[in-house]
Amino acid sequence: MELQEHKAESKLYNIDLHPDHFGNHLKNSFATLYNSSLFSDVTLVLGKDRIPAHKVVLCSWSETFRAMLENPTWKESKLDDLKIDVEENDYDVFKAMLQFMYTGSLAISEDFIVSLLIMSNYYAVETLKESCGRTLGENLSEENVFYLLEICEKYDSASLRKECAAYLADNFAELLKSAKIMELSPETWAEMLSSDLIQVSSEEDIFDSVIKYCDQFPKEKRDYSLQKILPAVRFPLMSSSFLVDRVESNKSLQHLPVVRKLLHETFRYKVYPTSKPSMSVKPRKGFSSFDTENKPPTVKISPDGKTATYTGSGVGWVTINVLPAFGEENRYLEFKINQVGSGGVFVGVGSTIQPGINVGSTSTSWGYMSTGQIYANGSVGTTLVGYTVEDRIGIMIRNENGTKKLTFYKNGVSLGDVASFNNVSTSATKFYPQVTFYSANDSMTLVPTNGPEPKPRILL
Repeated sequence: MELQEHKAESKLYNIDLHPDHFGNHLKNSFATLYNSSLFSDVTLVLGKDRIPAHKVVLCSWSETFRAMLENPTWKESKLDDLKIDVEENDYDVFKAMLQFMYTGSLAISEDFIVSLLIMSNYYAVETLKESCGRTLGENLSEENVFYLLEICEKYDSASLRKECAAYLADNFAELLKSAKIMELSPETWAEMLSSDLIQVSSEEDIFDSVIKYCDQFPKEKRDYSLQKILPAVRFPLMSSSFLVDRVESNKSLQHLPVVRKLLHETFRYKVYPTSKPSMSVKPRKGFSSFDTENKPPTVKISPDGKTATYTGSGVGWVTINVLPAFGEENRYLEFKINQVGSGGVFVGVGSTIQPGINVGSTSTSWGYMSTGQIYANGSVGTTLVGYTVEDRIGIMIRNENGTKKLTFYKNGVSLGDVASFNNVSTSATKFYPQVTFYSANDSMTLVPTNGPEPKPRILL
């Protein structure tokens, strides 16, 4: 009776081995069994080679081996010798896969990575297949990207598809000129358009590209493709007029429930920006344009939103925002100077626009004038080098330890941080890239760029 009472009061303790320690222990143990007859219960026959193996290792890694060896209806499950049916030139690839299954690592020539991916796909060694996919994805180029896309589509490598999609996104504008991009699967298009790195002028261009891609298919596949891809398009980044005129009014889209849902969420977000639509609202890399909806009447903006020109007949400061505003991520923009009148122009950042004054004339704006001065709160703080027609002026805002830092660039070369900007909190007012014109025909163009070149700072 006393013993039973004592047992009833006993506590249970959980003793767990750390996953890393557990994994390393198994890895080291299995490695000693590689190509060893110790505890071997099956022999893999590879041409003239006979390789001792262990069912527990083969089945723990490979669904294909498990189906062969665990299913009593398969003749292989009853055999001590298991013939491996691969081509002779793939023997070394199979052995490499087997080595990975026992040791968790291997070194293999780049010439055999694709073959290893295909082999591991057949034997359903998913970890190895995705490792091969990542390795191939680290070596993408314009010459091999479409070939590797065929590989990842045929053998369903998620990691390689992700890497290829990121590469395509980063080179999207150029690749649109290639007919091969129209041969990609809807799944790859959806993966590609999910990337923040996509490089085109606007989300409107992405929408037009999607419609062109889907229109090549018969109706059933077209509808499937649209429903697969359109959720990756960032409709809230489009102008309201484009949404009404080109999306909502497109009769070939109106029957698709996904379009109605996306438009409903988009218009709701535009009215209530605190709401969260299902699609991303984050601006993509390189997605900058002049604010066409809130521009001064004396400024003309090109159809692609990239060039702004002062069309006024007289003189006077007019300032224009560039969208989107700077966010938490580090961001770089570059403007090419097309025309500068006698009054000069400004490139800078600011939280608001006040009519008749230049960027740099308010307490929350900083401007770099073409004559070289840096303006902040209406005063000149520093004088840098001047700039003129054909020069490229860059702006970078980066976040460091809770503060924003502003740097101007001339033709890709840093001019140094703006000291008065360094103490601005990242939680402060939202800042927009801004330009200011003064004379008729003053003009600038936003230039697509991946960032400033790593050059030394100009000595002033």
